[in-house]
Amino acid sequence: MLSCRHVTEADLHFFQQRIEQEAVISGAGKWEHMTDISLDSLKYTAWRRRLPSGKTEYKSVTVAENATAEEFMDFYLDDPSRHTWDTMITDHSIVESGPGQERCQVVHWLRTFPFSFISQREYVIARRVWRQDGALYGIMKSVTHPRAPAVSGIVRMDVFYSMWRSRTIPDPTDPSRPACETVLLHHEQFKIPENLARFAVRHGMAGFVKKMAPAVKAFVIARRERVDAFAADPEAYGVSSQPVPLSRTPSLVSTTESETSDSSSGSGDIFKDPCQHGQQTSSEVKRRGRRVLPIVIPILAAGAAMLLTGRQPGTRG
Repeated sequence: MLSCRHVTEADLHFFQQRIEQEAVISGAGKWEHMTDISLDSLKYTAWRRRLPSGKTEYKSVTVAENATAEEFMDFYLDDPSRHTWDTMITDHSIVESGPGQERCQVVHWLRTFPFSFISQREYVIARRVWRQDGALYGIMKSVTHPRAPAVSGIVRMDVFYSMWRSRTIPDPTDPSRPACETVLLHHEQFKIPENLARFAVRHGMAGFVKKMAPAVKAFVIARRERVDAFAADPEAYGVSSQPVPLSRTPSLVSTTESETSDSSSGSGDIFKDPCQHGQQTSSEVKRRGRRVLPIVIPILAAGAAMLLTGRQPGTRG
């Protein structure tokens, strides 16, 4: 069985340093408040900041009522389920899978955006889950993989990370029930002018959250018919599937620029971009008549992600 070598402790520390320890990133802007969305069973708040490269990083906090961290994590990682409510996901497949208890997978997605200035995009994403101190952490980042060569004519999203912490808290509307608070950190480079990328994220956010809210509720109801709200679900996506190992195990290489190497803490790899563990090993390769299977999955991103560790102050942008 494969190890979870594609997503490492360094990637988890990257998230914890930026969100839980609020590490100062030299040259980065302040967090700016973007939006508050309050729905029947879900509350969502988002911020953004400009990174030293001029690109944008997003964070969000989502509180889903009458849900646990276990349920929300399963919801967010369930690609087939996500395909039913996240209409931007037009295709998804598993490229490689490893230990189910850590939800180790490499997945391929195709996403179609509701904006004329963003063509279809493809993603090859490694993901993994940790449990620490009563919370669940989900880490996703872009990688290259020999089973997923670039598709001719489709833009490859090779700079991407989406990371979140989900923990169970008392439901704000009914303390006798659980709620799930998810804090998410998200960044992706669309390879278009940054002002257009920021416009797309801002204007796609509300629709994404409004579709997600009822989907979470329906998912939780269905899951509780099988297992307790706090229990692990043996049927959860990525848990019971058979490993898909490579006959050989070539190293996967991430291709994101380093956004944090100038951090004032100078703490080495912890502050390197989680997608920067090497350099791209090959140029764009045409797919050899390989059919792309359907795909899915969170966190903030519109295809991605959400967050908060307690309400973060920000200025309205």
